[in-house]
Amino acid sequence: MAIKTKTKRKSEDFHQNVAVLGDTDLLFSAQVLEGVQAFALRNPAWRVVPLHCTQGDLLDDLLRQGRISGVIGAFVSERWVEGLPGAQVPLVNTGSLSHLPGVPSVVPDDAAAGKLAATHLLEGGWRMLGCVHEGASHAGQQRQEGFLAAASAGGAEVSEPPQSESFAAGANWEAWVRGLRLPAAIFCTSDALARRLIGLLRRMELDVPEQVAVVGAGDSAFDSALAGIGISSIVFPGRRIGLRAAARLQHLLAQDGTEKGTEKLPPETLTVRESSAVVWTRDATVSRAVGLMLRHPEGPLPAHALARQVGLSRRALEVRFHRALGHGPATEMRRRRLSLVRRLLADTDFTLEQISERTGFCGAHHLAAQFKRTCGLTPGVFRRESRRGG
Repeated sequence: MAIKTKTKRKSEDFHQNVAVLGDTDLLFSAQVLEGVQAFALRNPAWRVVPLHCTQGDLLDDLLRQGRISGVIGAFVSERWVEGLPGAQVPLVNTGSLSHLPGVPSVVPDDAAAGKLAATHLLEGGWRMLGCVHEGASHAGQQRQEGFLAAASAGGAEVSEPPQSESFAAGANWEAWVRGLRLPAAIFCTSDALARRLIGLLRRMELDVPEQVAVVGAGDSAFDSALAGIGISSIVFPGRRIGLRAAARLQHLLAQDGTEKGTEKLPPETLTVRESSAVVWTRDATVSRAVGLMLRHPEGPLPAHALARQVGLSRRALEVRFHRALGHGPATEMRRRRLSLVRRLLADTDFTLEQISERTGFCGAHHLAAQFKRTCGLTPGVFRRESRRGG
């Protein structure tokens, strides 16, 4: 019995309890937790302790009792971090509500998210762009700055609400929207803002997306459901952030380097839904058809199904595409899918097989052949060149 007890104590001493503190974004928190748990599966010493954002007091109790070896989570501020009780333990921040230069962090690249939103809207043909952001949020400010820089570089006219006004001041916001040159497109730095903006646009009897397109950030099904329309939204790499945060915490626990600084991971994609699924061309029907294509990047809609959805025969749709764009629907779909491939190669670490799954190609070999034929480079060379240029 004594031998068994001794063995049990060694096993207990070997384990490290890692707390994962979520934030108010439940989906992102769940993805970060999934990444941490995936890392823990490869590290038997880890025991992951998930905590909801409302369980800060419980985290304090666990830290006072010395039961936590390290913490991963969306930290509110440096003052909050400094106020954590008990002996100091390694921390890795995964949230960007505040700028935390003194805390090791793995966070979304929010400026890149803003740039991605602007690129999507510019490619859709909008030239009157607006931006709505949360002034108190560091992430919102970074997304706004990235959006404005990319929109201005793309030659768009850009407008923002008066800084002194909050979104709750509905009359003032309505005046701002009415001052936009329609058609216009507005980037909201969160899906919650996008949902509230869509409600305002409905009250103003403005059509979304034909008169005002809307793009959000966070890929929240909750906000799309409340808005009553699918919100086009930027998808952040929560699981990858969880994996990287866990790896950094492991280095801290092993006292292998200081692991200071912030690591930023680019957004995975922008999922196009009804709120921005239209592309401006000389032909409104072709614009609507291309918008439908954007909502199905994982694989092309059959030509007959696309024609049926816009109320034309397949032949009539082909003719109108050639008149408006100089090529047919299949060529346009392939062009847009390859544009997405280029972005994923440049901005993510996805394998070619993962990219082919996300963009509707029949495997990595087929994607590589199509990419080389169209772009003149292999995907690997393009990835290296794009990163060298960055």
